[in-house]
Amino acid sequence: MRTAIRCLARGTASTLVAGFVLAGPTGATPSALYRGPAKRLIPTATEAGYDRVTSQAVSSKRATANYEGTHVSGSGTGIATGTVAVTVFRTEAAAIAKWSTACPGCELRSFNKWRYKREFQMATDQPNRIVRLVARCQNLMAETTRTAIDSKEHLTRVSKLMIDEAIFAKAVSLGMTPCGGKSTPLPTGKFYWTETHAEDTLLRKLVIPHCTVYPSDPECRGKVGVGIRSAECRGLDEKPGTFTYSRFTCEVFLFGINVRGRVAVWPTGPTTFRWQLI
Repeated sequence: MRTAIRCLARGTASTLVAGFVLAGPTGATPSALYRGPAKRLIPTATEAGYDRVTSQAVSSKRATANYEGTHVSGSGTGIATGTVAVTVFRTEAAAIAKWSTACPGCELRSFNKWRYKREFQMATDQPNRIVRLVARCQNLMAETTRTAIDSKEHLTRVSKLMIDEAIFAKAVSLGMTPCGGKSTPLPTGKFYWTETHAEDTLLRKLVIPHCTVYPSDPECRGKVGVGIRSAECRGLDEKPGTFTYSRFTCEVFLFGINVRGRVAVWPTGPTTFRWQLI
């Protein structure tokens, strides 16, 4: 969960809503870490691609689950098994240190701007294959193994999508700064903007409600919202070959106060949009 901060605005002490931070001299926004329990990030059987969860183990900072299900592939029908472990570290540095020493000698890869290590081996009960991934995002480390009658690349693809969508994206929805997974709502696929058009439209139209910026102000209702003085947008889900996009992640600076935040934006028309804090 993001931590609200204190600032002096218009001569009175006000609490800024979680999601906006004071912009320091460098203009850098510190990452919001995941502060919930590890158990909350364990995928369901459906999310993990199995029929059932066979066992679980939970502590305050680490949770594991074992899965099993029927697997059908071009090579035949068999039983697929797997494990997922999620560890929540107090700091990102601690997560990096642990991840760096995990799975020594494993192949280093990346997906959606998070990194993972991959290990592959043949199971003792051939023709099953085993793929192990160890991934990190912010202060989280996710470890998965998947055993099934399938190719190494297919097992890898299924595992990394599960980590991205069922673990890291879930943490983002609970307040963690995105690691490059799906941090914004799914695209509508109907309206596409350039990054420049998105920035110009936000400058003209985006107003953050006063109560959102200053939730502790007892008189916030009825007060004029806060506009933005600049925006830097990154487009996602490009319409092929057009440099136009159906969703954006934008860094915005609020007008009149030295504060910045991150918003998800997706177009609903030529100059209309929906947005949310991320």
